[in-house]
Amino acid sequence: MKTMSITKITYLDVLLPNRLFLMSNPSITRFYFHDYLEVKQFPDNLEVDKTYVITFDFVMSWFTYEEDSPVISLSKPILITKNSNPRLISNFIKNQVRSC
Repeated sequence: MKTMSITKITYLDVLLPNRLFLMSNPSITRFYFHDYLEVKQFPDNLEVDKTYVITFDFVMSWFTYEEDSPVISLSKPILITKNSNPRLISNFIKNQVRSC
């Protein structure tokens, strides 16, 4: 799994098809749009030899986020590791936003 998201995006449902997942106590990281520098720093905080499931949601305003404001899910969950390519992830986010 160390090559996950180095050369291509790996979706969770490729490894575990037809599954329903409930994530308890998820960690939330805010990226401001698809800022490459923020995405580049993100894997630095991940543990070595662990795989993470992440999703991307487009939130119009953090001021109204807690008030059940609309949120757009940008993709199915993907898998990343500490070795994931930040440029690939940043471009993925950018492309997902463009396709909305």
